Amino acid sequence: MKKDLTIYLMFLLTSILCFKTNAQVSYTSIKATANHSISSSTLLSLEYAYEQPLSKISTIVFRAGLPNRVIFNSYITDGRSLHLAGRASLAYGVTIEPRIYTSLKRRASMSQKTLKNSSDFVAFRFQGTLGTPNYPTAEVYLVPMYGIRRVWGENWFGEFTVGGGISCHSLTGWTLNFKPHVQYRVGFIF
Repeated sequence: MKKDLTIYLMFLLTSILCFKTNAQVSYTSIKATANHSISSSTLLSLEYAYEQPLSKISTIVFRAGLPNRVIFNSYITDGRSLHLAGRASLAYGVTIEPRIYTSLKRRASMSQKTLKNSSDFVAFRFQGTLGTPNYPTAEVYLVPMYGIRRVWGENWFGEFTVGGGISCHSLTGWTLNFKPHVQYRVGFIF
């Protein structure tokens, strides 16, 4: 009898400890978090980033490294036709990017992951780059953008951003140019 009661209590205790409840989510506790990460948008780019929360739904991202840079210049050669020339190059860059996460609360209410800022966002990117010695150029880039960030597992993430802004480039005599922005970034958060 004592042996049966002990087995029954152990089974009951194990069941209680293993039982997962669906606890209510407190939406006031949902907030953006700080992250350190290393990411790449192409095979040649590599950047370190630190994301610091400013409020419950906003952060500022500081990024430095070797960003992917594609330079497009438009020019008229014969007075009638417009030509577009492009060049991809490696550069040293620094980025400051304020973000507002627009769907943290909505994702939490649908029981979706919000770990490490897994959410949609709007941002404004300020980026400055300096070319490598074999291609000495400089560029300043300002672009508003919309992005989607998703975290896989505990440490891997992907970001897709799209937008359009203006750039000034040393090759064009520092004149303002429109610059489209489409990027997919994969990274590791630590």
